[in-house]
Amino acid sequence: MLRVESAPSIDVVQQRLAALLGPRFTVTLTLSGDGSVVSHYHLEIEHNGSGLTLEDSGSLNPGYAERLLALTGHLKAMLETQTFEKMLSDAPDRPLVWIRDRM
Repeated sequence: MLRVESAPSIDVVQQRLAALLGPRFTVTLTLSGDGSVVSHYHLEIEHNGSGLTLEDSGSLNPGYAERLLALTGHLKAMLETQTFEKMLSDAPDRPLVWIRDRM
């Protein structure tokens, strides 16, 4: 848990995530907690072209920003593949789900 004044600026983290993803994505990052102590983050990333949404939340610790940047980088790489483009198509042989055991 971090005191509100010692938490990394949520606006800066959200701007870095949005810059990494580019204009095809909407990034919403919020913090929550009790009073003067923030304890959790809540992230939502929406791919504007497909409507696909990724949500993540977790404990706010000193490394949360780096974790979110890594997660966002993996998401962007996945969404820029031919497999994902095929999932969005109407092709009868398109994949319906994408299962991956690690990011």
